[in-house]
Amino acid sequence: MTRITVEGLNKRYGATRALDGISFAVEEGDFFTLVGPSGCGKTTLLRTIAGFETPTNGEVRFDGTSMAGVPPEDRGVGVVFQNYALFGHMSVAENVGYGLRFADPPGGASRDERVEELLALVDLAGMGERSPTELSGGQQQRVALARALAPAPRVLLLDEPMSALDAGLRERLRVELASIQSELGVTTVYVTHDQEEALAVSDRVAVMSEGRIEQVGTPRSVYHQPATRFVAEFVGDNNLFEGRVAESEGGSGDETEGTSEEQRERGSGSTESREMGEMTTATIEVGETRFRARTTAETVGAGKRVLLCVRPEDLRIETGASETRVNRFRAHVESSEFLGETTRVRLDWGERSILLRTTTSAVPEGTIELGFAPADARVIGG
Repeated sequence: MTRITVEGLNKRYGATRALDGISFAVEEGDFFTLVGPSGCGKTTLLRTIAGFETPTNGEVRFDGTSMAGVPPEDRGVGVVFQNYALFGHMSVAENVGYGLRFADPPGGASRDERVEELLALVDLAGMGERSPTELSGGQQQRVALARALAPAPRVLLLDEPMSALDAGLRERLRVELASIQSELGVTTVYVTHDQEEALAVSDRVAVMSEGRIEQVGTPRSVYHQPATRFVAEFVGDNNLFEGRVAESEGGSGDETEGTSEEQRERGSGSTESREMGEMTTATIEVGETRFRARTTAETVGAGKRVLLCVRPEDLRIETGASETRVNRFRAHVESSEFLGETTRVRLDWGERSILLRTTTSAVPEGTIELGFAPADARVIGG
C-alpha cells in the first residue's frame, strides 16, 4: 500500500490557474475522493498525480519519494477513465490483459491466470471471449476496472468512471467498487461531481472549488461540520442564515435535548466534533430572532458576522408540548414534494426560503412551527 502526499501543487494554463496551492495526504489503503463542480480542477489534480500533467510547481510524492520526472508507466498507477477507453477490436480478456503490458502479473501468476482472477473479482467470469461492444455500460466499467487492477498498481485513480451510467446502476456499482477496493486494500483516489457518491464510498473527501481545496475530512465531518460557505452550500441541501453573534458561553448539558443518539454524538462527542476544537454555545441574531448553536470557541466573538447552517433533516415540526427548548420559529408552507422515505417541504420565513425534510405522514400546510437543537446547527465564521 502507498501513501500519497501532495504539497503546494500549482498548475497554470497560460493565465488560467487550474490548481492553486493544493496540499493534502492520502493514507495507505484509503479511498479518497475529490468532489466539486465542473471546472474546479479535480481531473487536472488526478492527472497530475498520475503523471499525465506536469505541475507548474509543487510536488507529488509516493511513500515519500518525489514523482517529479517519473512517467506514468513507472509510477505504478492504474487509471480508469470516464469513457473506459476499451479497445473494440480486442476481446474482454485481451482488454484486461492489456493492463499487463508494462508489468508482469503479481505473485508469479501467468497472464491468463491473472486475467481470469480479475474477471472473477469484477463478476465477469466466463465473459473473456466477448467483445466489449456486447457488454452493457456497467459491464464495460468493470472491464476497465479489471484492466487497471491487472498489474496490481500501488495507486488506483478513477476519473468519474460511472458518470455515463443510469442512477440505479451507478448506485449498485459504487457499492461493488468500494467492496473491491476494501478487499484489495489499494490506495485509491476517486473523482466525482456527485456529492452522494462521494459521501457513500469514501474514507475521506476533499471538496474542491476554483482550483483550491475547501475542506478535507471524513464524509460525516464534511457533511455535518462544513468549514466554509461553499462546502455548506455544495454538499447536500442546507439552510443558511446570515447573522451576528450576540454572545457566547460554555454550553449547558441540556441543549442536545430532542436530538437522536447519532445527533447527540455528532454535536458533542464524535471524532468530527473533537477535531473541531473546544466547543462553546453561541447566541446568533438572525434579523429579530435569536438562535442558540453549539460551535467552536475560535469561531465566535460578540458582534462577529457569521453563517448559521441547519440541515433540512435537522429541522423538526413542533407540536403541542415543547420538543425543543430553544430555536423555535414559525414559517409558512409554500410547497411539498413526496420523495418516498421523506417529504421535502419548502417554506417562507420572513422572505427567507426554508427547506425541511420530514418523515411525518401528514403533509404540513399553512403556517407551522419549526425548531432545531443547538447541537444540530453549524456556525461558520464570516
